Amino acid sequence: MKHITKSQKIAFFALSIFLLVCAGYVFLFKHIAVLQDKLSEITSELSVVDTLEAHKLETEALLNRTKAGREEIASYFISEEDPTPFLELVETLGKDAGVTLEVEAISIDPVSADEGKSVGDNMKVVLFVEGSWKSLYHFMSLLEHMPYVATIASATFTVDEGSADTWKGQIDLLCSAR
Repeated sequence: MKHITKSQKIAFFALSIFLLVCAGYVFLFKHIAVLQDKLSEITSELSVVDTLEAHKLETEALLNRTKAGREEIASYFISEEDPTPFLELVETLGKDAGVTLEVEAISIDPVSADEGKSVGDNMKVVLFVEGSWKSLYHFMSLLEHMPYVATIASATFTVDEGSADTWKGQIDLLCSAR
């Protein structure tokens, strides 16, 4: 059996080539599978990026559509940095009602939710007022109808000892600040 025939050599050679081709196909299929996995990952990442881009565009469109409404809502809150427009309005309302007024104090107090989180700030404005009972009552009515989120926390009035028609008092306003 030491002698290998030509047919056996061809068969051995063909078998060797067949095994090499099979090994090549196995390597090629594994390589294709790896590439397919990478392609699948890239496709899913692109899908996520497309979704994020779509959400970004939707958010920008929403912000543009609601800009005027948000600005209007913000106008109902008093600016902590510049409460001047609010104070000018209060002074104008006082003049319109025939009341002499002086802003005595302004303070900012944080408002906390049940869990202790800060949800905003309240601005407390203390006004000293003087005028007739009718003008003070009218002034308080005007304060309650201002275009701001403001509440009269307390109001104390006493008759001026020098004049029975003149009343003096203090009004504490609680206003929502931003």
